[in-house]
Amino acid sequence: MDVVAQFKKMTRILQFILFLLPSLTFGQGFLPMDTLTDYPFEVQSKVKGEIERVIRVDFTGDNSGDYIVQTKMDKEGKTTETWLTSNFLLFNRLSKYVGDYDFIRFINLDNDPEPEIYSASGYSDGIDYALYDLNMKTGKPELLFYFNPVIIENDQDYWGYPWDTDGVMKWTEGGVTMIFYSDDHDIEREGEITYPDNQKVLPVIFLTGHSTQSEIGVEEIRNRIWKTIEEIKKLCTAPKKTWDGQ
Repeated sequence: MDVVAQFKKMTRILQFILFLLPSLTFGQGFLPMDTLTDYPFEVQSKVKGEIERVIRVDFTGDNSGDYIVQTKMDKEGKTTETWLTSNFLLFNRLSKYVGDYDFIRFINLDNDPEPEIYSASGYSDGIDYALYDLNMKTGKPELLFYFNPVIIENDQDYWGYPWDTDGVMKWTEGGVTMIFYSDDHDIEREGEITYPDNQKVLPVIFLTGHSTQSEIGVEEIRNRIWKTIEEIKKLCTAPKKTWDGQ
């Protein structure tokens, strides 16, 4: 084979690879979250109540570690979370009940610098999986959508339990970040879970990780595609109804 023929063959192979790229699965892990045993005095001074745990994670997206401080549960079973920026400014404070599962991680799934919140919370009879956008002005998490978590491991589908999950399948092309997902599936959830009124379907979000319950299969999932997080929200939710006076 002459040089020209070899060049043409390599070009065809490269074109084929580039054509396949959107169907390949790339993943990004959750941001590191460190539980601190020693923390600055400024953290204690901003918190009311006895501290249970201090977590350091960059939730503002400025490459500096911020703080999430949790107090011990009160008599009602509630804990207070105080979110502080890296320079100890109050970002958010909230009081919440802690269920059997309270899995929160941070991962950037769009094109702004701050990460989104991956949440898996609930009880043994049902876990809600949801993605939230963190409003940097108010400090409040804003719900994007609820979803079904599915890990792809060795070309097999497994349920994405919180303890098996370490990231989301995402890919960036031309500065646009996309997530591997499907809204065409036969998954039916059992137990006490949330079905938002404005959500038409619980889409599948594909994850990275390692299944510890590989004997449990997942129902059929079709039409797996890459979409931005904004596109997924638009496709799986319906506009909120407005009051029409009727």
